[in-house]
Amino acid sequence: DDPEEFARLIDNKTKAIYLESMGNPKLNIPDFAICKIAHVAGIPVIIDNTFGAGNGYLIKPIEHGADIVVHGRRNEMIGGHGTTIGGIVINGGKFP
Repeated sequence: DDPEEFARLIDNKTKAIYLESMGNPKLNIPDFAICKIAHVAGIPVIIDNTFGAGNGYLIKPIEHGADIVVHGRRNEMIGGHGTTIGGIVINGGKFP
């Protein structure tokens, strides 16, 4: 989660930075300064907001610098069987 560590690791092979808004299983929250570092390098930030409490109720990744937000959903929590999956990808308006 150290933004400076991310800056040191970015090179010409880096295509994107992928973060979780709330990590699984510890529910840790990243330092969103990582988004600024990525943007200075011209790299898009993808944030998985699956655990972001109701598709953005608590954490709104685009407001924190995300370029793309993904949400994944499974029904394991409802029926326990994992028979249905779904998801969504949201463009923050920075891609044609």
